[in-house]
Amino acid sequence: MVIGADFSRLPYSKLDLASNHWKAYLDFHHALQEFIRRREEGEPTSNFGLTMSSLLLAPAMLLDATRPEDKIYSLYGICKRLGFTLPTPDYRKPLAVVYTEAARAILHHDNNLDFLSSVEGSSGSSFGLPSWVPDFSGSMRQWSPSKPPHMTSVLRENANVSGNSRCSYKFQPDGRGLKIRGRRVDRICAVGEPWRIDNSTNLLGGSWRQTGQYAGGLVDCISSWFDVIQSRTESGDEKAIIQDMMRVLTGGSSSGKLPVQPAEEVTRYLSVLVECSRANHTARRAFLVHPNDHASEVLQVGDYFMSDGMRKTIHQLWGTLWKTVFRTTRDNLGTGSHSAKLGDHVVIFHGCKSPSIIRPCAGGYSYVSGACVDGIMDGEFWNAGHDVDDEWFVLV
Repeated sequence: MVIGADFSRLPYSKLDLASNHWKAYLDFHHALQEFIRRREEGEPTSNFGLTMSSLLLAPAMLLDATRPEDKIYSLYGICKRLGFTLPTPDYRKPLAVVYTEAARAILHHDNNLDFLSSVEGSSGSSFGLPSWVPDFSGSMRQWSPSKPPHMTSVLRENANVSGNSRCSYKFQPDGRGLKIRGRRVDRICAVGEPWRIDNSTNLLGGSWRQTGQYAGGLVDCISSWFDVIQSRTESGDEKAIIQDMMRVLTGGSSSGKLPVQPAEEVTRYLSVLVECSRANHTARRAFLVHPNDHASEVLQVGDYFMSDGMRKTIHQLWGTLWKTVFRTTRDNLGTGSHSAKLGDHVVIFHGCKSPSIIRPCAGGYSYVSGACVDGIMDGEFWNAGHDVDDEWFVLV
């Protein structure tokens, strides 16, 4: 049945965007089948590079379930066959308990805090979820300004951000609090508007055509990002500010990955986006083209006109969807969750691959999101510190 339903094998399907989505599902399905076969033949799960968080978080981001408990319980059998233990399904438990038990199981099996990079701390507060526990309910197809993300896409990670440290954590007696060892980096003193998108206006959300709203969302916020970066300098050098923005948004040359476009190209189109963001005229905000672009390169995407270079630049910034730019009191620049606020703290937990944003609250701290901070992602901050800088943070 699976092979028969694989219409990605049909010749015309190469022109159909849906075939890529379906093929990705089939590839995941076939990979799990292969992992189960190999494990049942005696091979250890560690050979597959598979973690419990990778099993639970991908469906939580991409798929829907009629009952929110089934975002966990539907994977009970798969986890068991791969050697991961989830609590026995019990629909009498409150949803917050089901998800908290799943997060504790992830910590037990993976023995790391990598799953935190996917947590959007404010998402599950309506049904009493601890801020550090992923909200497995919902689907990214539903994201909109009125229904912001229940999880966050993974930010840039670097194994060196916390040096050679190993994660160190304890559960609080109530089972809801998580005590983590880490170091305080700085406090956020300026934050821009987030890049909001409405998935109901694109193919992911079931729209019959692409409106280009994602580009409009970027135009709406990018001038505020410029202002955040400008606020740390008195020079007013717009070119230098745009270059700083390019480095922060793309991760800079230290990421170890070649950019989709050369840095000077990204910088050029960022200047256009900032200029459009400042414009009051609707037509000017919708014409996302550099003066040097050739007319033949310009295509209409929904309500917007974009050159090929602009489309490539926006796609290169895709990792900052639903994120914003912030500045700390020591003038570090970074990107973090759409829910980041003034006064939030940037910390690095032992053994984590990315910094985190946390917020003081009664009983400890609320976890906000992961972050990417320019100038510390290769361990610069961590390696300059000492054990005396360590402290314990209680996430509630």
